[in-house]
Amino acid sequence: MFLCLALPAAAVAAPTTGTLRLSTGARGAPVYIDGVLAGVAPLPGPWTLPPGDHTVELRPKGKAPVSARFAVSAGQEAAIELLPAATPEVTESLDAAAAGRTRVIYSGPGFSLATAGYVTAGVGVASGALAVLFGLQAESKAEEARGLDKSNPAFSRATELALIDDADRAAFLANLTMGVGIVAGVAGLSMVFLASDGPLGGLSVAPAPGGAVVGGRF
Repeated sequence: MFLCLALPAAAVAAPTTGTLRLSTGARGAPVYIDGVLAGVAPLPGPWTLPPGDHTVELRPKGKAPVSARFAVSAGQEAAIELLPAATPEVTESLDAAAAGRTRVIYSGPGFSLATAGYVTAGVGVASGALAVLFGLQAESKAEEARGLDKSNPAFSRATELALIDDADRAAFLANLTMGVGIVAGVAGLSMVFLASDGPLGGLSVAPAPGGAVVGGRF
């Protein structure tokens, strides 16, 4: 036997919530509903919300966020479409793959060829000064070794050899630093003269009949 019972209309509860169905092409972008993270696009739906005004915001990576304000009615569905802005909020010069292959060697203000020339010439002058000091030290040690009185009972051959070794070492350093000074000085002056911002405005060499012509600003 089939029994059918009719319920009065008052017994069927009226809906107290509405729903939101969100459509967006920004896959993987975080979605915030009323300021609370709801998930990432595409969101499963529809979302159940209490009646009233609400906001939904899409925050795609590298682009400006987009948001919408909507109203939800009990028993009704609100359909919202959010599309990310076409222009990125922050323009990235390199994508992730390119950034992984790129290494910044130096970033900062550069310096001119003339400045490098002055610095190099300064190194040459400093090396020359050191060469003079080492030369004076070598001469002093050699003079001290020659002045030893071998007839003195306190004379020591070891002391003489030590002074000679010190003189030889100082002489070697004098020759070395003098060579460095000459090379650095010549290189530095060459860079200064060849630089476009140098005192001569840059030297230029052009072939000419029977030789060459050297030009510059004097």
